[in-house]
Amino acid sequence: MAENGQKKLFEGSVNITIYDIPAGLLHEFGKRVIEPFYKGGISEAIRDLMLKKVEERKHSSVFDAFPWKKDESLLEKVDKLMRRREYEDYTIFKFGSDLAFTEDIDLVFREKYPDGFLVRRIGDEFEALNVEFEEFSSTFKEHGHDPKECDLIICKQHDWKQEYPNEKCPLAVYEVGSYEKQGTFYPKEAC
Repeated sequence: MAENGQKKLFEGSVNITIYDIPAGLLHEFGKRVIEPFYKGGISEAIRDLMLKKVEERKHSSVFDAFPWKKDESLLEKVDKLMRRREYEDYTIFKFGSDLAFTEDIDLVFREKYPDGFLVRRIGDEFEALNVEFEEFSSTFKEHGHDPKECDLIICKQHDWKQEYPNEKCPLAVYEVGSYEKQGTFYPKEAC
């Protein structure tokens, strides 16, 4: 209690009632977030997620100090570049920026084929994939890559069916999409 007899806000712990959360979302949150990572239940999970978001905001506030400007000609140049990118670097950049919001998956690069590994943590266990980045999924074949040494093609555009209409893509494919559109996963059987 404060000196004047009133309660201080956020002193100690707080009981919170949250409305308008669909039961399906709560169930999926429990299955995907709480069960694998939090033995203490939903309160521990929410506390950790809140702390994580506060720390992320503290970290990202460093970027607030940059000398940002609203320069229309500069923004037009950026927009043209983002719409015109047609090379593997865009695929890597877009995938990495999407991955930045996923705390349990890491991307590790290497200097030879395949380009890298995706490593996923589930609780105390780890899983990994060999991944190859390409501008187009068909480029995988053009480069002569051995599909036995790779698990997933990550590309800007999945064009295998257009380039090789009489053969199936030998691997699963993740198309990163554009900055306007989310990525799409194509299982090996659907390629």
